[in-house]
Amino acid sequence: MRKEKYFTQESIATVAGAMAGSLPANRRAAAFRPGEAALLVVDMQEYFLRPESHAFLPAAPAILANVLALAEACERSGRPVFLTRHANTPANSRQMALWWRELLTADHPLGAIVSGLARPA
Repeated sequence: MRKEKYFTQESIATVAGAMAGSLPANRRAAAFRPGEAALLVVDMQEYFLRPESHAFLPAAPAILANVLALAEACERSGRPVFLTRHANTPANSRQMALWWRELLTADHPLGAIVSGLARPA
């Protein structure tokens, strides 16, 4: 499978704008209320951000600076930041173990949230 770098830090604004413009219009307007907002950061783990990992996503490093800045801004304004971390066990991995050729377990060396984003437990 060929991995593609969808965007770089230099092109992300232009490419993301084009992607957003290609989405169907929202049928129902929703007001953004910053005072009630939370940030959900999904699976920003070394496993997906390190070039030596076979699960590396080439475009992922381009979003890291923006994710870090957004998380810091949310925390400064008192808004919660939630981080998810993908992990499998032999019992629940099913096709993931075949697809990734290994299990991303809770104690996997690359399973940690990326440096700078990880928060104390």
